[in-house]
Amino acid sequence: MEHPSETSKEIPELWLPVPLEMCMKTYMKTYCWFTRNRLPRLAPALVVLVALAISAQLSAQDQHGYTFIEFNTPGFQDTFPQDINPRGTIVGYARSAINTGPAFVRAPNGAITTFEAPGAIVTTAFSINPAGAIAGAYLEPNNTVHG
Repeated sequence: MEHPSETSKEIPELWLPVPLEMCMKTYMKTYCWFTRNRLPRLAPALVVLVALAISAQLSAQDQHGYTFIEFNTPGFQDTFPQDINPRGTIVGYARSAINTGPAFVRAPNGAITTFEAPGAIVTTAFSINPAGAIAGAYLEPNNTVHG
């Protein structure tokens, strides 16, 4: 049995050549992938599944050591974080299915507090400074924006 590259050599019985579709031709050589005849046909799928499982566990932390946190504002369809201060307090806004909703503050411990300007149909928090002061805007039912 010969290897399908330009430099022929014997392949141990343990290896079986794969279909030509699994070969890649470069300007100098042809490279082919081989599978072991003793491995089940599902081995490549299992490798992919294991890689995906490991990737899912590691996806919460990137290569620089940052941690990604997913959170939602309870009772609302969408949550939009806008800013974070050095203490880890996050501000943003939440929206319902009809596009109304409050602003929120997420404390470093994960507690979420929502707030609305009096009479507003939409309240939005855009930024928070190191001291915890929040800047934002709100919309009245007559479409007047304040902020």
